[in-house]
Parts: sequence; structure tokens; C-alpha cells
Amino acid sequence: MLRYLMGDEKAFETPDILKVNQDPNAFEYLEDELHYVIAIVYDRKAATLSDLKISISDFNQKYFQNDDLKISNIFLDQDATIPIIMIRKFDNGSKAIRYYETVKIIANNLSLPRSIMKYSPSPNRIIGSYMLPRM
Repeated sequence: MLRYLMGDEKAFETPDILKVNQDPNAFEYLEDELHYVIAIVYDRKAATLSDLKISISDFNQKYFQNDDLKISNIFLDQDATIPIIMIRKFDNGSKAIRYYETVKIIANNLSLPRSIMKYSPSPNRIIGSYMLPRM
């Protein structure tokens, strides 16, 4: 906003993220630090956001009742059509991965679409686990 007020007409332009040079060392994977698990829901025609959160809450109560997990959401897009559901908080990466692996096993048993289960366990590329330093 300040850049625009100071006369920068390009202040609100969205950069093409494919053209932005990103430093691969900009983030460091910290296994023993706080982790969150996120689910980005691209196609939710069959369920409302509330239904999805209730299902996740039921899952957490059934399989992770002693972990005191919390659920919240934000939206990926400005039109609020693509929700990001955040499950928090995991004391370390191993607990977050254990949660994900449990979800994957249950999803396979229920024959859910494999497209919702995208994950790479490489420490440099965790999808579904968001690393935050402790405050």
C-alpha cells in the first residue's frame, strides 16, 4: 500500500512466480520444531467447508484424541473458493508425518481419490507439513 501511495504504479501487480528466482536454501527444515499440517481443498462440490472440518475433527477424535489438535481455515484465493484447512499443532516433524501417514492409510482403505494424497517426505520438500520456529 505504501509503495502505491509513494507513486509505484506496479505495487499491486502479482509477479509470475515461475519467473521469480527462489533461493533453495531460504528455508531450513527443522525436524524438532513445531509443525502444522495443511489440506488444500480444490474440489469440494460434495461437501461444505463446515462438513469437511467436522469430518477432520471426527477423525482426530478417533485416531488422535490425546493430541489436542485444533482445526482452522483460511482461503488460498481472494474469492474464498479454495479453502486451506490447517490442523495444528504437532511438536515435531515426526508427529506431523505420522498424522499424514494415518490419513493416507485411512484414505486408501476408504478408496478415496489418490489425487488428494500428494506428499514428498524429503526434508527439503514437505507438502502437507508447514514448519514454524517456536516463539
